[in-house]
Amino acid sequence: MNILFGKIYKKKVYYLASAIFIFIGIVYFFSCSQRPFIGLDINNSDGHWYVVTANQNGEGYKSGIRFGDQIFKINSEDAGNYHILRKWGRAEGANSISFSAQENTTEQTITIENPPALQRMLAILPYFLLGFIFWFLGFIAWLKRPSLVQARALFWLNYFLGLAILLAQASSRGLFLGKELEYITFLLTAVALIYFFSIFPLDKENKINKVSCQIVTALAAVFFILLIIHSIGFFSLSNLLVKLALFTMIISISFAVVNLIILKLSKDQAAKNEANIILLGLLIGFLPFFLFIALPTLCNSKQWVYTFMNSFFPELFIAVVPFSLYYVVVNKYLPDYRRIYEGFISQILSSVCLSFILLLALYLLKIVPSITFEVYIELFFSIYILIACYHYLQVILSKLFKKFGFLQEKKSFKRRIEELNENLTSLIADDQILIEMVQNLEIDGIFLITDNVQFNNLNKAVGRFQENLDEREILEEYFNNHNKLDMETKVLPDDFPAEVFVPFSSYNSACGVFFGHRFSRIKFIQSELSLLTLLAGQLVYQLLILIVINGLNKELIVLNERISDSKTISETEIENTIPPNFVYSLFTNMNNQDRLIPKLLTGPYHYVLDQYSWLDYLQRKNLPESIKQQTMLKIGEIDRDIKFEILAKIDKRNPSLLDKSGLLPTIELWIQDFMREELALIILNTFGIDNPNRFDKQIETVAFRFIEKGIINALRYSESHVFKVDIILIKNILEIIISDNGKGFDVNELETWLISGAHSGLAVMKERIEIVGGQLKITSQINKGTTLKALFQV
Repeated sequence: MNILFGKIYKKKVYYLASAIFIFIGIVYFFSCSQRPFIGLDINNSDGHWYVVTANQNGEGYKSGIRFGDQIFKINSEDAGNYHILRKWGRAEGANSISFSAQENTTEQTITIENPPALQRMLAILPYFLLGFIFWFLGFIAWLKRPSLVQARALFWLNYFLGLAILLAQASSRGLFLGKELEYITFLLTAVALIYFFSIFPLDKENKINKVSCQIVTALAAVFFILLIIHSIGFFSLSNLLVKLALFTMIISISFAVVNLIILKLSKDQAAKNEANIILLGLLIGFLPFFLFIALPTLCNSKQWVYTFMNSFFPELFIAVVPFSLYYVVVNKYLPDYRRIYEGFISQILSSVCLSFILLLALYLLKIVPSITFEVYIELFFSIYILIACYHYLQVILSKLFKKFGFLQEKKSFKRRIEELNENLTSLIADDQILIEMVQNLEIDGIFLITDNVQFNNLNKAVGRFQENLDEREILEEYFNNHNKLDMETKVLPDDFPAEVFVPFSSYNSACGVFFGHRFSRIKFIQSELSLLTLLAGQLVYQLLILIVINGLNKELIVLNERISDSKTISETEIENTIPPNFVYSLFTNMNNQDRLIPKLLTGPYHYVLDQYSWLDYLQRKNLPESIKQQTMLKIGEIDRDIKFEILAKIDKRNPSLLDKSGLLPTIELWIQDFMREELALIILNTFGIDNPNRFDKQIETVAFRFIEKGIINALRYSESHVFKVDIILIKNILEIIISDNGKGFDVNELETWLISGAHSGLAVMKERIEIVGGQLKITSQINKGTTLKALFQV
């Protein structure tokens, strides 16, 4: 079979097959529009012809013929002499029918009226449109990815399935060779389905695929032999042919499901995601077909379907199968299947509830005479289709609005913070930061590029971009054309080396971060883009600060070597070790000076300040050479006295908003600013306190600093990024509680830390609270978090 499909790889074959499909579709469309649909299946029982199914949409049913009625004559001749009835058990093409009803033995004759041309065309138009959609999906899949064997297999699967739907209309109207061609294309669809899943997602040879191909091929061969025998007229095998065709399709679907289940059990996340999406498509597409066509026909109870079900529903749901296959084959990167399943389940449950409510309303309004399962099923399918169409129409319109810049989605600040609630590992090596982010995000690479002479046009790449120079050139070209944007996250096309681009720009420099595709081939969704933007910002600032620190350390090493080699060193040479102006501009150009305070206490900024303090010490006059050398060795260490001095200065600096608006508004604003700067979620709860409440100025300052330092210290030491702040005012007692779910510590070591200054922040915090007459209580357990509680008498 692989050899066969290999021979039809050339483009001419696909164009020729498409032209044939269009020609057949047009010819049969106009042919079907000239004949009415009678919709009667008739069987011979002891020489008498009885109606076994009567389609409610057929002219026979509308003329009064029902299930169980006896047919005597067709076109004024004995029913057994009518060639279509004798061969296929159908009364299609008849102009007049003589019959007797079950409850009335009187023979009566009806004339089949041909509906108006427009009505006939509208009746068959949905089926022909559906068939053309199937072919078009396969054609576009091949056109987009002609070298992909799965796309070529999908073309033929959609081709035969669409052709079967077209020919089913020709068959139902008794057109020449309509029934034979319908069965042939139906069987070819089963064979193409088996073949498709034998090469999806890769061309794989295993026993299941071999056995399935052999079984379906054997059943198809038997069917064609029986079809020839039946067509010649040796035996009447119409019922057997129908059941054998349906049985072959069921076998084909079953083997396809087995293949998908095997993929679900594999370790390949991409293949597992694809398998789950297609499984859902098979469930939606083939379950109605199995329940309302295959099963009733195999059990000789097809009339049960026609009593309440429009036959177009199963064909309409089958459309989900080629759509899902097209979606998976054409798109290299897919959404997570769990989101698709969530949407499907919600649509099903909504349809169940709404159809029941609507049926009850119709019954109470006496529009329907009784509540029956048949009416409920028809309402259910109708509502489900409306909900699904509404959902996809909403998605399409949303994409159009996004493309043209209308109605951009704006999420609340709280929602954005919740989505960004993930840990960002603090690392000390710039390359390791990139590697850590690639691993955490499960993407195939990150490429960071800057356009700034001061940093020598820094380029950093890990993953797929590390050695692939061609892809880096593509990304560099894109960056050069889009480096004027600022934090406008862009989702790049599927065939691009990266998936997401986050740019940063200023008056004299630009920077961009490219995030590669996920290993699982699952696309980033809209809500994840804000997370990538924040991560990119953190990454850029981390790397730039670390570059400054590394450059400073190199200068200090050189300076230390010169001190060791020489007994004297000039102040000018020491001053020249100060790093570039970037660090100064980083601090002075910040929009809000309040945001500088958290940075002074934690992260790379803290180490920079410590090193600056020691450099300032080096510049003191008349220092002995031995002291200079000892000082150089201590650069980079955390000095207790310097920390206390910085903390004391920060404590004396009172926020202007605290004087104007009070404690609670200042805390709320600070929390919002802090969450913007850090990957953290802070939940604030208040009880008994409102914005107008004012307290002693010193108490407000200490309470504010307690929250500020408590959260900063927790973020630094607890490894938690979720914090809870409770502010409670009961009578004259103000209670502030800060809790986290981090790694915690042994409270028995707390007193030792406070004495030794190992955690200077806690020492200063405790001292300040006690000065204003408050109390500080600290509780913590290892791996169970920490709680800081401050009590003030107000």
